[in-house]
Amino acid sequence: MKPSLSDILGGGAFTLASGVLPQLETAPPYVRGNVATVVMLLTLAAQEAETAVAAVARANLARFNLLTSALADAPLPDDLAAHLRDVLNAPPLASYKLSDLSAVLARLNAALIHLQIWAEGAIWPGAAALEAAILAELALSARERRLDLPPM
Repeated sequence: MKPSLSDILGGGAFTLASGVLPQLETAPPYVRGNVATVVMLLTLAAQEAETAVAAVARANLARFNLLTSALADAPLPDDLAAHLRDVLNAPPLASYKLSDLSAVLARLNAALIHLQIWAEGAIWPGAAALEAAILAELALSARERRLDLPPM
């Protein structure tokens, strides 16, 4: 059986927390603090390893759909419409590595910010619904990427 990355990271955190940290009772506080910090980071990295790719891929698709819909339905200024077209017509994703997915997400987020700014001041019947859809997507993405540190 090949362990998952989250199992490896979580196992390292558990080993440090249960096996190493108790042995450091007489060590200087900064040493215990450093080990506790590594335990915390390994625990958070294990959570991120388990969920990040799926969350970023879903967010990319949702943002792509929001931008596409706005481009089709909203009376956007020419410069904003051209910017959205450029973003949406970017070359396809080269891989499913988290770093590549995150680069796409950053590009889509930048375009979404421009769209949000426009929607806030737009005099268009669909502007409020567009703003609400953007907010709902951003809130969902934040929930999906949330990391929880268990009690130590």
